[in-house]
Amino acid sequence: MLSSADFAPDDIGGAIVPMESINGYHVVHNPDELDEQLWSRFVLESENGNIFQTPEMYEVLLATERYEPVLTAIVRETGEILALMLGISIEEPGIVKKRFSRRIVVMGVPVISREGDRKHLLGRMLGAHNEVARKKKVIFTEIRPLRPIEKISPQFELAGYKYVDHLNIQIDLTSGKEHVWSSLKAKKRQAVRKAIKSGLTAGILTVSDVDDLYALIDETYRRARIPKPPKSLFRSVFTLLQSRGLARVVGVKHESKLIAAVLNLLYNDTIYAWFSAVDRRYSRYHGAELAYWSIIEWGAANDFRLFDFGGAGQSGKKYGVREFKRRMGGQHVESGRLVCPHSFLKTLVAWAGLKGWRAIQWARQLIAVTKTEDVPARKGSTSSAHGGGH
Repeated sequence: MLSSADFAPDDIGGAIVPMESINGYHVVHNPDELDEQLWSRFVLESENGNIFQTPEMYEVLLATERYEPVLTAIVRETGEILALMLGISIEEPGIVKKRFSRRIVVMGVPVISREGDRKHLLGRMLGAHNEVARKKKVIFTEIRPLRPIEKISPQFELAGYKYVDHLNIQIDLTSGKEHVWSSLKAKKRQAVRKAIKSGLTAGILTVSDVDDLYALIDETYRRARIPKPPKSLFRSVFTLLQSRGLARVVGVKHESKLIAAVLNLLYNDTIYAWFSAVDRRYSRYHGAELAYWSIIEWGAANDFRLFDFGGAGQSGKKYGVREFKRRMGGQHVESGRLVCPHSFLKTLVAWAGLKGWRAIQWARQLIAVTKTEDVPARKGSTSSAHGGGH
């Protein structure tokens, strides 16, 4: 669990001091000004480091249309990195939607060195990031912690960030495959057995499967009525991450048709389920359960410590995917989110626009369903989709 000590000493307080007042430190936004090996080591050795803060993820974002990496780092003149935060600037296609959908998502909390004034480092980095966000005409920045935060540093509030309740779901893999299997609810264990008995096969997808994978992603996101990520993101994951052992994309097929998939990121001792998709027409075969169990079982057998299911919505509010993840053995953790609006007017317009967009997509889906003959689906089936990760 994170604590205030992970961001600042106990005597936090006061205004943010300009970085220029301390000799030998400077803010960096251009990755060419960082030593890549030092960057990789800094994130890997930090308690709060994760794959979303690595130079490899920067490459993925750079190769993805409508996604832009937003880097803020504080370094010494020697090149030593003292603080770093990598965000994803995301916008939807279209002139109007582009203007009112541009936001920055940061996966995980800022990575701060234990050397130097950590209170000052955090405050200065957030201030420098906000300045860039405003110049880019970003609507808001959302920081998504991947672990629970015991106490929020006042530096977040000073920089304009507000805490928002949000759940995450995780599985402890250290107890071994047998114990993890027994943690699944009985009906989910039965579903996995039925999937295997029905002839479904789980395997590793490659870049040659990107078209089939994206067709499944497209269908899932249209059904969920949320904007879908660009296809180039998945191609980049295959070519830049899976090829380096930093991703494992699991697909489940019924005969030769892809019916479920989970895109997992691998870093240090943690597996992050970043995107998932399922063809609900085949839900009676339980492809989603087999896809998830395949990566969970593999992780437990290969010395991974944690399987991170990703977001589970706000506590107290219904969220179907949360129940699916819980029944697959996941445990709730309150990780929360930290949100900083950079334009209050655009933020209001963006939320109103998203609701309208979902209504339009729902209408289109209803029309399509009346014209399409679906494979019979089992009543009460569950599908999942979560983008930009967690």
